[in-house]
Amino acid sequence: MLLNLCLNQMGVALPWVCLPTDDSKAHYTAILLMANGNWGTNGEVGARRSADSTHGVYLERKLRGLFDSSDWITDLDAVVEKVTKNQATKFEKSLFRMWTWLGKSWFASRSSDTILAATISIEAGLGLGSEDKLSESVADACAMLLESDAEARLAMWERMKKIYSQRSGIVHSGKETSYGKSLAQSAKGIAGGLAFELLMNRDKWRNSEQLRAEIRRMRYGLGLPDSVEQD
Repeated sequence: MLLNLCLNQMGVALPWVCLPTDDSKAHYTAILLMANGNWGTNGEVGARRSADSTHGVYLERKLRGLFDSSDWITDLDAVVEKVTKNQATKFEKSLFRMWTWLGKSWFASRSSDTILAATISIEAGLGLGSEDKLSESVADACAMLLESDAEARLAMWERMKKIYSQRSGIVHSGKETSYGKSLAQSAKGIAGGLAFELLMNRDKWRNSEQLRAEIRRMRYGLGLPDSVEQD
């Protein structure tokens, strides 16, 4: 297993040679940092907690328990191995891209780069394209998949809309607001939460279309179908 080969810096050695692209270094580094409890850099954990007590520590609040188990490492190993052997489903390929961009978001030095990489990570996992209304689609997906009650979903939806408003300013004018750092921390935490959610439940979907169909059913209170046709 690729991740289980790690032993050196922070107790790990990054298995670069096993990976299909140089970009993959970023997602492995991020995974290893998160697994070792390093939720941010330069004292960002405290900054996140004071800046946004709900979403700023989303990854830590939602997913800390996962690190007590090696299941997520085994699952990610399986995805990476299938990608390297060209045996991955469309959805698993999307997951691989998602984790790659998640790593980039965790190691970006500027808030603007963090937001861009984190939102690209989310879009990759959801399989969204240029024809989709990104802010609406992403906000709906994060709210439905990461929260369970109405108030929490609304708060998540509103937070993602703020993140995408910030992203729009960065992309179109190169500007970010004074609370850009807080949004950047939220963005990469939420992206991490979604990356784990999709990884741990990846067997539910063969492709992103099935995932988005499930999100629509959840949004309109239809529940899930008894069976999902596999391609």
